[in-house]
Amino acid sequence: MIEDDLFVQGLMSSLLESEGFATARAGTAMQALAELERVSISAILLDLGLPDEEGLALLRKLRLRTAAPVIVVTASEGIDERLAALELGADDFVVKPVEPRELILRLKHAISGSAQSEKTRFEAAGWCLDLASRVLRDPEGTSVELRRAEFNLLAALFRARGRVLTRDELLDAISTGPEAPTERTVDVLVSRIRKKTGALGTGLIVTVTGVGYTLRPFSP
Repeated sequence: MIEDDLFVQGLMSSLLESEGFATARAGTAMQALAELERVSISAILLDLGLPDEEGLALLRKLRLRTAAPVIVVTASEGIDERLAALELGADDFVVKPVEPRELILRLKHAISGSAQSEKTRFEAAGWCLDLASRVLRDPEGTSVELRRAEFNLLAALFRARGRVLTRDELLDAISTGPEAPTERTVDVLVSRIRKKTGALGTGLIVTVTGVGYTLRPFSP
């Protein structure tokens, strides 16, 4: 749950826990991204009015890091905000003040619908990336040690399933706060990953000139 109002956060957590849900709480975008790496998430309740980062910007980052359904909790009934959130990958909406029964039903529906589609293991050119254990294994089964930003960047490429990701998209995948790293950071991380994957990883990450990066099996 990503909600900056501690009183509302407490009320919603009590409601969810009374229905059997375990909750992880975050009051800022930075806390939310940290929690996402710390615990396994089945669904996300996202309040758009956060103190450290615009909620839609955080939604864009979340979509590059997890397939868990995102339910936007908003005080606005305006159509523009809803359309923007849908374009960025939101799965559903709940308008404040939240009706408890509606929230629970929407949450259960979202989790049920995503249970079969959630994927935690990806393969490309013999390489295996396990999102649950945060481990990368080469074609011979040996694990390759990656730092957090390196893993997050590579995970975004695996999740893209062949789509070329721009540097801006990859910046969203590795950013941990409102002050985003530079495009040069992406290039440096790609260089580090290429060195760590060695000869077996030659060509695994393909540079698409003027656009960004993709993985070898799906390169144009």
